[in-house]
Amino acid sequence: MKASRLAAVSAAILSLSACDSLMSEDVRVSHLSKVRSVHLQTNDCPAGISKGLREHGFAVVEQDQKADAELVVNVIRTGRNLDDVPQFGGFGAKAQFQVEVIGKDDKALFTTAGDEGSLTSKELCEDIGDEIAEKMKGSVLGTVN
Repeated sequence: MKASRLAAVSAAILSLSACDSLMSEDVRVSHLSKVRSVHLQTNDCPAGISKGLREHGFAVVEQDQKADAELVVNVIRTGRNLDDVPQFGGFGAKAQFQVEVIGKDDKALFTTAGDEGSLTSKELCEDIGDEIAEKMKGSVLGTVN
């Protein structure tokens, strides 16, 4: 009886170990065209970028959920829209952004950069998300690795 109990406990432990190794396995994809969900890492505009991505069919998931790739976005605010037109005095917001999509084995699947200007900061952030999604879906403006 004791031997069968020991065997059952050993089997359960082996099963849990197998589950742990499966959960720690890199589930990210190896090609940009297969990216449907991302973990977003950004220094600015997380809500607006997420909204723009979702509008184009990308799921932005929490860090504890599985994702096809990591999306790393660096946003650098560069002033107001139309700052260079004195009669308008500038308004809204503008920024530059750099993007990297990281897939399986930490390989960069895609990189791009851009400039965006909008009437409001909220709109700026959503526009950045839109532009990233459009570029990820096949624009020649980014570099697919």
